[in-house]
Amino acid sequence: MTNSRLVLDSSKPIAARISKAISPNESNVDDIEFIRSAFVLLLGSSPSDVELNASQDAIKKWRKLPNVLPKDARSYLVWSLLNHNDFITLR
Repeated sequence: MTNSRLVLDSSKPIAARISKAISPNESNVDDIEFIRSAFVLLLGSSPSDVELNASQDAIKKWRKLPNVLPKDARSYLVWSLLNHNDFITLR
């Protein structure tokens, strides 16, 4: 699913939906709140402290890339979670 057009095209709308569910004004959502909500929505569980810190670090690094908007960094996290083992594996 890593390069699936469905996953690539869905990441931005899903990230926007998560942000809007937290706050109608998407710019008022902090990264930690977004990460927690994304994990619950996409994986059905809260992130561990290690996952939370790693996700927060990843978002910060993605924002430093050239031509990346702040909201795009969050869609990259959604893309990552859609490829997470817990998302694609039935248990």
